[in-house]
Amino acid sequence: MEKTQQKWIDRKKRYDNPEIVSSEIYLGMFRLNVHKHIDYPKNIWLASCYPDIFKCRELKNKDLEKAKPEAVEILKTILKDALKALN
Repeated sequence: MEKTQQKWIDRKKRYDNPEIVSSEIYLGMFRLNVHKHIDYPKNIWLASCYPDIFKCRELKNKDLEKAKPEAVEILKTILKDALKALN
């Protein structure tokens, strides 16, 4: 079976504002979202993963392109820990 490359989908604040406020990717049954939130400083990126894996995890990277792989690593760590607990 051929593995397909998933792509991040960036979302802008408004049609007339080029500022990206979130980016999401679908990974199997998971939707991973790197986003901003009104209750956090403007330079902070957060990660949330649905369905209800984690929400609003503050990321260390202030650059969106560096924050994306950081969010993927958080998801991988959670899944690895869950698998360990099952063994």
